[in-house]
Amino acid sequence: MSGSSDVARATTQEVAAVLGDVTLEKTHGQGPTTWWGIPLDRMPGLQADIDKLNGLLEEIVKAEDPKVYQLYDDMLKLGLGRTAHDDGSYLPKMVKIAQSMSASESLAVTRVFTHALNLVNIAENHHRFRMIRAEERENNDKLIREDSFEGTIAKLGGVDKEKVYEQLLKQKVEIVLTAHPTEVNRRTILRKHRTLSEALSKLEGKELSHFERAQTEAELKRTIASIWGSDEIRRKKPDPQMEAEAGIAIIESTLWDAVPSHCRKLDAEVLRDLGKKMPPDSIPVKFASWIGGDRDGNPNVTPLVTKEVMLTLRKRAAMLLSKEMKELYDDLAISRKFSPEMDKLADRIINSHDNLEKYRRVTGHLKERLDATTKYCKSELQRLAETGEANPGGVGIAAPDLWDDLDAQPIFDGEELKNALMIMYDSLVKTGFEDVADGKLKDAIRRFEAFGLTLTPLDIREESDKHMEAINAVTKSLGMGSYAEWDENTKVNWLTSELSSKRPLFQSSELNNMNFDAGVLKTLRTFEMAATLGTGSTGAYVISQARMASDVLAVMLLQKQFGMTAENGKVMRVVPLFETLTDLENAPMVVNQLFSLPGYTGLVKGRQEIMVGYSDSAKDAGRLAACWAQYTSQEKMAEVAGKHNVELTFFHGKGGTVGRGGNPSVYRAVLAHPPNTINGRFRVTEQGEMITQNFGSVEMAERTLDIYTSAVLREAFVDHVAPTKDLRAIPWTFAWTQTRVHLSAWLGCGEALNVSDEKSKMELREMYQNWPWFRETIDLIAMVLSKSDKSINENYDEQLVEKSNELRGLGKEIRKRLDNVRAGILTVSGCSDVGVGFELLASSMKNRNPFVDPVNVIQAEVMKKYRHLSRKEEEGKLGSKDREEKTIVEDALRVCISGVASGMRNSG
Repeated sequence: MSGSSDVARATTQEVAAVLGDVTLEKTHGQGPTTWWGIPLDRMPGLQADIDKLNGLLEEIVKAEDPKVYQLYDDMLKLGLGRTAHDDGSYLPKMVKIAQSMSASESLAVTRVFTHALNLVNIAENHHRFRMIRAEERENNDKLIREDSFEGTIAKLGGVDKEKVYEQLLKQKVEIVLTAHPTEVNRRTILRKHRTLSEALSKLEGKELSHFERAQTEAELKRTIASIWGSDEIRRKKPDPQMEAEAGIAIIESTLWDAVPSHCRKLDAEVLRDLGKKMPPDSIPVKFASWIGGDRDGNPNVTPLVTKEVMLTLRKRAAMLLSKEMKELYDDLAISRKFSPEMDKLADRIINSHDNLEKYRRVTGHLKERLDATTKYCKSELQRLAETGEANPGGVGIAAPDLWDDLDAQPIFDGEELKNALMIMYDSLVKTGFEDVADGKLKDAIRRFEAFGLTLTPLDIREESDKHMEAINAVTKSLGMGSYAEWDENTKVNWLTSELSSKRPLFQSSELNNMNFDAGVLKTLRTFEMAATLGTGSTGAYVISQARMASDVLAVMLLQKQFGMTAENGKVMRVVPLFETLTDLENAPMVVNQLFSLPGYTGLVKGRQEIMVGYSDSAKDAGRLAACWAQYTSQEKMAEVAGKHNVELTFFHGKGGTVGRGGNPSVYRAVLAHPPNTINGRFRVTEQGEMITQNFGSVEMAERTLDIYTSAVLREAFVDHVAPTKDLRAIPWTFAWTQTRVHLSAWLGCGEALNVSDEKSKMELREMYQNWPWFRETIDLIAMVLSKSDKSINENYDEQLVEKSNELRGLGKEIRKRLDNVRAGILTVSGCSDVGVGFELLASSMKNRNPFVDPVNVIQAEVMKKYRHLSRKEEEGKLGSKDREEKTIVEDALRVCISGVASGMRNSG
């Protein structure tokens, strides 16, 4: 009997647990009765799906290589035994088997475990939405999820409906897609995972014939065989263009459909609960991107690359919108009753054969112009490839009125397209065709509102020192001395003066003749390039390592130098990023200095965006100190903004794992922000692998959008006397997740919690009992500790570190501190174990660990082989067979990393 079949035959409660990295609301001693609000006794199907998928994988592996299958099965049985009853005997047996494997066997066995974990993830994701659909069909009030729009409206039952409606319409949520350096899955494999999920959904159809069911079952096996036969290792490090393609693929494959679908559901709920329809151009969540614009620490992101990515985004948006216009052309074959505005718009189109069908006349014309936009972008991309010149001219340089041209011209102004769509919508409503208007046309309007003419506006991010170096080079070339050597007051006074001046620092056309070094030229060329991009192409200019007011003013001056002004619509929002502990502490003072400058609030039109980072502060301060610094800094900056009457938007450099249909921690994290720091405006990054988990399918994307929409709406009406705080700020750094100790989540907490005097202990216990922010913080650390595994971590030391090496002492110290934190958590919470209250998560890990533990053991052995072969290579003793083995070992190491990441549902 295979190990995975044992898992499939486990109890409903064990198998149905959330098999991944989730944050659960603590039950405080009560056993779990629900799974995200779904009763555990309503779990049919999950075991069968796990058994079906992993059974097919085992069948394929066994047929190809019985020895590999046997090694996998032996390791899995030991993993199951260790999870069920760890008497200390199972791990050494796993180590012994791992040591007996050749490099090729290590690679093959790890591949089986990794794919098995991915298949469990797929089954669990699918089951999540199966149960949510069942819940929605039953329409049971007891099953309403708090972190949904329906649940939020229920919580806001005492609030005036008009106020809720107004708040919903004015709130602004923007999700910023970013690349992630430790994302482990190839897009090819992810697409096949999606195929499996779709096949599982199809198999649930009651109307399937025997033939259709057999064909779908065959598709499952074909896809798993294809996955097994595919190379899951990314052989080439993705460049910014490849990363941008991944972001575009998510939009094209899921978000393009998820956004209007989410809005339709929201429409129905708003009409039912608030008594009003949402306007057609109301969109609860929008998107932006850093991919291709984030140059901080990435020398591959050049002005040429950014322009290429932006043109690609514009091209793909035009192609998608062109298809949209074709569908509208087919849908709106109406030849009578038009509004006067519609008549006027259609009559402007000279070259059209749709004389009576005026909606077709307009949509056909728009399609031609979008096709012309696609052609223009392709031409520009070809020119970039041939010349390597990023800045010869701007997008959208054309005659101001192109509507009645005989030849269709590209569309560069989004308002032109939106106005035409809204005129058609209003005309249909006014002439009795409201049901038609609320169909595909409303979907098209909302897609445009979400994605515009560029799919995602592109943020640019650069380090503050780069701007200082550029301006320093300019002042030196102008004989003004070294800007870098000026004190802060001198810098601010000079920058403010130059911002108010009508003359540029220098003639931009003379840039090539100014003998600047390559780094300075690259920075200046970035601004020159950004000035050539069309309206709506760019979003925020983020300054990393922002420390002083001059850092912000410097970027504003460089934009002005290259003609990026509010008047021509090309100016970018300048957003300082405060991330280190010192910078967070100083941020309120810096912001106050900016807002106090004469004319500054006028330049930014009374609106300021500030980015808060969530990783560097943890590195230099520890988790609790960093979380508190982030909290208090935002609170103080919001107070400063209020005094200066500035509308402040915080941009959060973090992203929560919604995965598998919903995660209440994301919802609670939004509610937990300090008072007056959201106010209906929320901007947040979603990183590479989180994008896949949160937006990897249409259903998942809809669920994610629902959570963000609902959380920001609920926050506007929360009583902030006792906010609930979620510690999503924890960065699951790659190495500590892999070795199962999760150091970055708890380092420093033991020292803070293990106090000696009784008075301090009582204060901490009182804080835990009465302060929700502190309680959630402690509970999440406890949840992380419940996932740690000291024996697995110690095995890395045993296999990889010489006994005489001082690093052995470091490993022991880390595990000692882990125990220290655990003791502190128990003292503060009064619980008997860190897993108390997280029974669902414990059940989750009980089912996942049998797969993950063997991968960790094999990983340690593979790393040992890699080090041995690397030493031989350094000594010049690596033969041809050794080189072949080293290649296999490197692949095995990559697959191990992927396997642990799949098991933890995190890579870093």
